[in-house]
Amino acid sequence: TDANGIINWKKFCNSLSLRLLTRILNRDGEVNVKERIQEITNNPTIFPIFQSNTDAVKVDISGIYPLMPPIARYQDFTTGRA
Repeated sequence: TDANGIINWKKFCNSLSLRLLTRILNRDGEVNVKERIQEITNNPTIFPIFQSNTDAVKVDISGIYPLMPPIARYQDFTTGRA
């Protein structure tokens, strides 16, 4: 894969788009669902999608700023509310 994982993020976005489009198939006349699905599935170079479980998108939480787990981020608790 590429150094920054951009291809995997594109695959994630396009795969998520397909998932969402299949959920609104009954609205096809309003938002051209079937046309958009065809556009994504017929152009894998432009719109890559996940092909297997080895395709993954992840955010590595190293524990070193700024890649801290959300519960440990001090900015989430600056209001004094928890």
